[in-house]
Amino acid sequence: QTQVAQSITNSYFTAESTSFDNIAKNKANGDAVAGDENAINSAQDSAIYLNATASDNYARADNGDAVAGSKNGLTTVEDSSIFIESQTSDNFAKASGGNAVAGSEINFGSIVGSFPGGGASVEIEQVVENNKAVSKGNGSSVAGTTTNIVSATNADIDISSQAFNNIAKTRNYGSIAEDAVSGIAVTLADISDTTLTIDANAT
Repeated sequence: QTQVAQSITNSYFTAESTSFDNIAKNKANGDAVAGDENAINSAQDSAIYLNATASDNYARADNGDAVAGSKNGLTTVEDSSIFIESQTSDNFAKASGGNAVAGSEINFGSIVGSFPGGGASVEIEQVVENNKAVSKGNGSSVAGTTTNIVSATNADIDISSQAFNNIAKTRNYGSIAEDAVSGIAVTLADISDTTLTIDANAT
């Protein structure tokens, strides 16, 4: 399931999905999505709730991203409340020339609140287990959880991640370094005047 929203303003937006026992293969140029993928370009003065449960899915992309688990992307968040829940298990994603996501991947561009201590809040809960992700070429593999935030200002961010018994493999034939995440990865590029809480458990 793939959902794309260009702009959400002064709204309450909810997207809940479950995906089980799906198979997606793409041997051409493009992505293969057997799990759940949400892409939101901008959110302003809104409340957004995203919930995804993905289990026993298989995705293979020969020249693109393979999503068997859960993938969420929000480019711009301004004075909004975001709550994301992801539960993935027993998924297999294989990608050549792209990213393989069997667990949970969440990407934020900018998160901006209008005043210190409030205005923008992000809460993330991820539980992933028994996933396998393999990428070949210029791409990363995520069997566990990864959360990437480019910038956050005047925000309250709470991340809770649990990852168990996952396998991630990346074989890079190019010059770009790519990640293989079987546990938990959080990347924060530019954070200011922001409260950040991270609770991580990986075995």
